[in-house]
Amino acid sequence: MLASSQLDYALGIKARSLRLMHWLQKSVTRGFIPFSEAHAVTRAGPTAIDWVERHLCNLPVDCRPDLDQVEAFGNFLGTYLETSFDLLASPPRSYVRNCGCPCAMCMKLANPQYLRAKSLSKSDKKRAAKLCLRRMEMLALEEGLVITSTCLEQLINDSETNRLSAVSTYGWTLLERIKGISDGPAVLALWMQIAWSPHGSPIKNFELTTQDIINAENFLVSRMIEFSS
Repeated sequence: MLASSQLDYALGIKARSLRLMHWLQKSVTRGFIPFSEAHAVTRAGPTAIDWVERHLCNLPVDCRPDLDQVEAFGNFLGTYLETSFDLLASPPRSYVRNCGCPCAMCMKLANPQYLRAKSLSKSDKKRAAKLCLRRMEMLALEEGLVITSTCLEQLINDSETNRLSAVSTYGWTLLERIKGISDGPAVLALWMQIAWSPHGSPIKNFELTTQDIINAENFLVSRMIEFSS
């Protein structure tokens, strides 16, 4: 099962990243954060790490990672931007004129008011279901349980365990994302299974905790034991 200490760390990184996005959406104005260095990028993680390192002292304390967290924070921030947001068409390029960099990282961070939540496709939701199956297989292996993929799929689709499988899987993806590894919008699909009501709206003041993830995994293991006995 996932280690509570690792989950505490990853959830802390997630919380700071979310606060940073809220701060940017409220506080970034023309020239407020100087994008002074152009840089070539191949993927979001290194770009985000570079951005965090260059602007670390400008960030509010409650949004700022500790020095030994910069890499993990940058990795998560990069996946957060790619996973959850799209940049609206034709944002004013003047916001990045001091940088001159056309990369998605600078465009998104320099234009937070032009970000919108991603719209999920059927393939994103199917990918989320595959991630849940993969996590269940990993959990069974970790616990030394012999259970077929068919039984695991039944558990995932069961009304009692569907959301809990998403909780476990999302916890696992958190640990991957601080390494810069993400399954894109499928992670957002997992989050919506967890933090949104059946009516299709976010649950007010919802907060996922380490104990929620640990409890979910304990329950899933108990159900898998029933299926494997």
